[in-house]
Amino acid sequence: MPSRDVGERWIVCQSIGIARRYGWAIAVGREDVICPLASVAFGFRRASTRFAAGEAALGMYWSDPQAAETLESSTWHFAPFQYDRVCVAPLGRATFEPHLVAVYGNSAQVMRLVNAAVHSSGRRVESSFGGRLDCADLVIQTMQMDRAQVVLPCNGDRVFGMTQDTEMAFAFPWSMAGETSRAESAEASTHLRSSSSSKLHASARATERESRGG
Repeated sequence: MPSRDVGERWIVCQSIGIARRYGWAIAVGREDVICPLASVAFGFRRASTRFAAGEAALGMYWSDPQAAETLESSTWHFAPFQYDRVCVAPLGRATFEPHLVAVYGNSAQVMRLVNAAVHSSGRRVESSFGGRLDCADLVIQTMQMDRAQVVLPCNGDRVFGMTQDTEMAFAFPWSMAGETSRAESAEASTHLRSSSSSKLHASARATERESRGG
């Protein structure tokens, strides 16, 4: 936990980036997350009336109050205090069973993962984009929708998570991990254009509160 172990407060996308690049296992909660957007989205704090109205990003992302309220209300959220922490770790070092897997790669690598996701069902991968708060898209949307999706990294992920302009992300529930891996391996021998295999960079798990009364 950053606040306890390194004396700093971090944000969710930064924690995912450090897990990807340094191989650390990290847990962040209310006392760790300094980003107010992520803190509300992950249920570590309640949204104020002005926050719920979209004022936190009015002018930067939205042109008027109505647009601000509309998109803020569509941002993925956990219920307040539903979870204590979000835990992230590289798959090879995770000591927990994750809720989901997040993969960063170039467009060719993400395409291969989309191919793998539709390999057995034939159902298209459907994704939605708001251009902000991709940590909520990666974790919360994947858990709540229980399906694979393509994720567009946001400005915060690029600045604090060190995501490059050549990268995008793909997330899928842990229940799909075996099927996705097998399908990706099968697809690897059939593509005319090959690229280096996508590395499963990070897994994530939200830890539930021990007491629902708090």
